[in-house]
Order: sequence, then C-alpha cells, then structure tokens
Amino acid sequence: NYGVSTASVASKLGLVFPVLFAFFLYKESFNWIKLAGILAAFAAVILSSLKEKQTGPVINKSKLHLLPYIVFIGSGACDSLTQFANKRYLMQTGIEEFAMFIFIAAGVTGLIVFSFQLITGRTKLNPKSVLGGIALGIPNYLAYIFTLKTLASLNWGSSVIFPIINLGTVAFATIAGFIAFKEKISRINFTGLVFAAISIILIVLSNFHS
Repeated sequence: NYGVSTASVASKLGLVFPVLFAFFLYKESFNWIKLAGILAAFAAVILSSLKEKQTGPVINKSKLHLLPYIVFIGSGACDSLTQFANKRYLMQTGIEEFAMFIFIAAGVTGLIVFSFQLITGRTKLNPKSVLGGIALGIPNYLAYIFTLKTLASLNWGSSVIFPIINLGTVAFATIAGFIAFKEKISRINFTGLVFAAISIILIVLSNFHS
C-alpha cells in the first residue's frame, strides 16, 4: 500500500536524471560545495516528504509495486526532456509556444483517454474533478514557463536549478500543510527543512566559488 509520501519522494527524486545529465552530458561546472548542496537536497526531499504511516486497506497486487518506479522514471524523464529542450532549442525565444504545445498535447491525450473510459463506462463525469483539474493546471502551466525562463536566464546551470525547484516544492508543501491544514511537522520533516536550508546555502555558495 503506497501513500502520498511515497509518490512525492519518487517524483521529486527524479531530479537525479537531469543532475547526472548536467554533469556528464552537458559538462556543467562541478565543485565539491555544489555536490554537497545537491546531496543535501536529496536528503531534504526524502525527509520532508516522509509522513506518518497511513492506515487503510492494503491492496495486494504485485503490479502496483512498480508504480513508485514508474513515477520516479517518468518524473526524471520529464525533467530531462525539459533540460534537453532548454539546452538545444530554447533560450530567450519560443518558451511560451513550447510550453503551450506540451500542455495542449497532454490535454488532448487526457481527453481521448477520458472519452474512451466514459464511453466504456469505466468512469463518470465529475464536475468537481474538472474544476480541480483547471485550478491545478493553471499554476502548473505558469510554473513550467517560469522553470524554462529560469533555465534560460540564470547561469547557475540545470544541476543547481532542478534541485532547488524540487526541494522548494516539497518544503513549501510541508509548510503550507502546517499553516493551512494544521498538519503536524514531525522531527523527520523538520530535519528535512533544515537540510533544505543547508542545501540552498551550499548551492548558492558554490556559484560564488566557481
């Protein structure tokens, strides 16, 4: 039985792919301070995402054990393709058009799959889900554009930007959950936030060092 924390960790740890590509494929600058910051980012992502064990029905299906790995690989592939598009094709132009194409393609694909499931009776139209999808899609679209613009504008490199984005997302979600939903921040989560702060400091310092 996998919870939200497992999916969150698997998704955010996909940043290992663009980080490795940044060093070995795109030959971005490397120093030991940056390495320490990136390792601290991995620790921050894991510790900040871990939640207390959730109770619920256990689904005993062997294929479901592959889901965290699929999320991990899929998330890493998305970040890596974004990194590739930035390195080869996108700098200061074409960012909005590229992002729009990606989201339209994803929307059309999702609409086709949903229509098939609706026709075959595997799902039903839920207006709340539609509104929730729109409410989630707009900030995701803007965040993707800002990610592309950040990659194009800052000379920090993708080996720095992707860890900061991923650990920033997890840290913000943890703090927002505490403020808005009164979720308890465990010692492990708090340790993750400390690692996040250390990671950002080290990564920023690595740029001055280089």
